[in-house]
Amino acid sequence: MMARISPEDGFTVLREVSQHTNTKLSSIAEQIIKHAQSAASPETVQAELHAALARTR
Repeated sequence: MMARISPEDGFTVLREVSQHTNTKLSSIAEQIIKHAQSAASPETVQAELHAALARTR
């Protein structure tokens, strides 16, 4: 999935996923970068990421 959003919305998405999964924001950002490089991300993080992105649109 590739979503193009503003930097401000991107930070909002990171913050929401971090809060909803009780995971440090920096860890979420790392997981997204690794996922972009073909590594798997935890299902809970993926689900929250999709939900947060949907809320920004």
